[in-house]
Amino acid sequence: MTVCNPNIFEAIKIISIFMQRKLSLSLQLGQKIRFTLIFALLITSCGESKVSQCNQLIAMVNSTEQTISNITQASSPDISALQDIATATNQAVTDLEMVNLSNNKLNSFKSRFLEFYTDISTHVQTIVTAHNEQNMSDAKPAYTQLETTFEKQQPLVDELNNFCRQGYDE
Repeated sequence: MTVCNPNIFEAIKIISIFMQRKLSLSLQLGQKIRFTLIFALLITSCGESKVSQCNQLIAMVNSTEQTISNITQASSPDISALQDIATATNQAVTDLEMVNLSNNKLNSFKSRFLEFYTDISTHVQTIVTAHNEQNMSDAKPAYTQLETTFEKQQPLVDELNNFCRQGYDE
């Protein structure tokens, strides 16, 4: 087991705090159905209503959020947990890229979530690499960037929720 570096603990704490915020997205899906969901989304996304497409995007986001939350709650704050978070956010990017949405506004949200998860993965991986190389001067800016990235989460979720609550417009 890796000894807990105070900086690693801080990164896990940043992630954990933001993941503990309750998201008001309409679906809560478990990790076990992720691949079935992706397949279903690929097959059925063409010509679907805005509500259906909202639910697809929300399902993908919720799945990722749940995975990250599970990692932060089940893991000790060590480099391994950070690597798991980097892996989970990389998978989120792959999964989201496979979702086809015809609604332009939802595609904009999808792009913003892709950027969000890519940024998390990049910053966490920088922290992991810096830790492995004993180069904490590279890790410090990544901690700050990680926190700044997570500050974008709730406004993005709120905007998506507000848009999807509008029902069948567009």
